[in-house]
Amino acid sequence: MTTQPATPLPETAMSAHSVLVFGGSFDPPHRAHVLLPMLARERLGCDVLLYTPTAVSPFKQDCCATPAAHRVAMLGLALADHSEAAIWTQEVDRGGVNYTVDTLAVLRSLVGLGTEIRLLIGADQARSFHRWRHPGKILALCKPAVMLRPPDDLTALREALLPHWSDDEISRWMSLVVRLPAADISSTDARRRIERGEDVSDVLDPRVAEYISEHRLYGGDEAGIADTGVD
Repeated sequence: MTTQPATPLPETAMSAHSVLVFGGSFDPPHRAHVLLPMLARERLGCDVLLYTPTAVSPFKQDCCATPAAHRVAMLGLALADHSEAAIWTQEVDRGGVNYTVDTLAVLRSLVGLGTEIRLLIGADQARSFHRWRHPGKILALCKPAVMLRPPDDLTALREALLPHWSDDEISRWMSLVVRLPAADISSTDARRRIERGEDVSDVLDPRVAEYISEHRLYGGDEAGIADTGVD
């Protein structure tokens, strides 16, 4: 396993009994990035929701992400009203391609064995989990939680897992499901709408929209975003 330097954890995570980890590019962070993980944290009873922005995703190496400083700043604005959430910049500080197994190993070394680590992933990520680097080691480091949102269902998820996991393993995956409401929002859609100068008040926190406007991100027209009523 790769040894990587550790970015200090937020104090709330260091003192927590249970931490729910949620990674992503957050490019930009939208309302579902806040709402759904917050609901999952409540239902799982975790003390802290720890957001871990990626530098370069192993599955998106051909994409050009917005500079990490902007993505972290926007995420901080999106989470400003949520004291139960914190941001850990381990991956963006390290730079390059980061693997979840390495990030979790660093987290475990920081919080010790007495803290429960949960890893929040989508059902689509659960389907491809067998392709992740060292999936068995990940499962030894943490307990996943799988976000299942309509129109997805348990039957479809089980069928997708069948070729890659034993019956006992699939039963365990099914026990890790957290049912959440549908949220038809994506960062890709938000970027496209910004580029076209459309209203994004339904998908972005006003503070995030203002930041995008101020820094002219995603090819949007500054005046166009400012005129959407998001202020």
